[in-house]
Amino acid sequence: LKSPHPERSFLGRSMSRSVGPWFSFSMSNNSIASKVELLEGLSTAKRVLMRFAEGLGGHPAVLFFGSKGSGKTTLATALAQAWVCTEGTGCGECRSCQAILRGTLVDLLIVAPGGLSNMIPVGAVVRTRSADADESLIPIEEFVRTGPLMARNKVVVIESVDAMNSAAYNALLKTLEEPPTYVRFALTTSAIGRVPATILSRCLAVRCDLPSPPSASGISALAMGSPGLRATIERFPERSEEH
Repeated sequence: LKSPHPERSFLGRSMSRSVGPWFSFSMSNNSIASKVELLEGLSTAKRVLMRFAEGLGGHPAVLFFGSKGSGKTTLATALAQAWVCTEGTGCGECRSCQAILRGTLVDLLIVAPGGLSNMIPVGAVVRTRSADADESLIPIEEFVRTGPLMARNKVVVIESVDAMNSAAYNALLKTLEEPPTYVRFALTTSAIGRVPATILSRCLAVRCDLPSPPSASGISALAMGSPGLRATIERFPERSEEH
């Protein structure tokens, strides 16, 4: 399936068959605490994330919602690291943390919109017999069927969950209702109003607000308060003139 985002050209693929750039964390400072500290604002969202990293959050599904560029994906990937970390803290040093940062962790499944419709079809959740079904995709249902091979938990990250069609939502609901004890879900959306109430009721919803203009300075001001845009500018400073 093709995607408008080359670095995210996968839908329902295990991390071992995806690509590393989706995780924009640098290898020089790998703990999730160091990554989250760089985000402007988001005090509530960061506090929730660190509670999970400290083993104090027991909810199996977390939904980060907010406008585009608000840091949802960064928080979701950091939470995924905390959940797979064998130390339970997102330490950045254990085998699972190193594998997730390299993009080779088989216990992580990333689902993102794709195809000409830029949607998440039911085939990303359950195996279908459709003639145009991609047999190389790993449906969520199959991924969660067995326990983790290497990490502390198996983690499913669903980016832009609002891009699911109704059949995909219904299939996902069955898994969210009674997930295996070793499975965790991190979801993101920029349109929480389009996510069915049945899905929301199974998730811990965490708002990701852009920081107010007065609190932004330096790179943050250049990024107009957007944590996502700030991360891009820091990684590719030569592109800052475009914004």
